[in-house]
Amino acid sequence: MTRPKIVSAAKVLVYVNGKLFGRCTSFSWTSSTPRKKIRTIDIQHPVELAATTVDITWTLGALRTIGDGGLQGAGIVAQQSDLSREKYFTIQLVERTSGLTLFRSDLNNTDGESWGVTAKGLLAGTAQGSGILWVNETAS
Repeated sequence: MTRPKIVSAAKVLVYVNGKLFGRCTSFSWTSSTPRKKIRTIDIQHPVELAATTVDITWTLGALRTIGDGGLQGAGIVAQQSDLSREKYFTIQLVERTSGLTLFRSDLNNTDGESWGVTAKGLLAGTAQGSGILWVNETAS
């Protein structure tokens, strides 16, 4: 019997709009599928839990380098002057050795970003956002 291979972070590549985003330090996502309780007149408890929506939110950690334009330069966050014309973007996580897509979210927008630097540290930031469509390798 073959043993399952655990995915290590060092083997995960992050792509934004099909381009490798090599400054990514972390990525996490949360999918929620809230349910609505269906009730009837004569029964005290709900008779069914009905699916309503699917929601995907994510947080991306990144490092800043000289001349890279930050998250705006990568197309993850719109420039202030372009907010009214902001475009959706795609995020994809790919396992390096197998080429397997671990996560892909299309039609994303960023809700916010934050940056910080400590003495003798790196300029690091995070962006939080949400997407409309998403899949992982089990949904392929």
